[in-house]
Amino acid sequence: EVVFYAKSLDMITSDKSVVANDVIEFAANKNIAFKVCEVAMKNNNVEKSQLLAGVQTVPDGIYEIISRQHDGWGYIKAAR
Repeated sequence: EVVFYAKSLDMITSDKSVVANDVIEFAANKNIAFKVCEVAMKNNNVEKSQLLAGVQTVPDGIYEIISRQHDGWGYIKAAR
């Protein structure tokens, strides 16, 4: 599961993503999920209709991460 929040939305927005084909291909795999924070979407004026196919939304990206950690998942933050 990959959770997008803050300024990472360009990767999963149809008109800005440079990895759109890869995201769509991986999102079709039942073992892979791309989820985007609805708070970040609101803050960056991104509508659900702009998301790549297969990208899901969650109400709060940080809460999603914390919930997964509580379930025993690890967390790796990738940033530039």
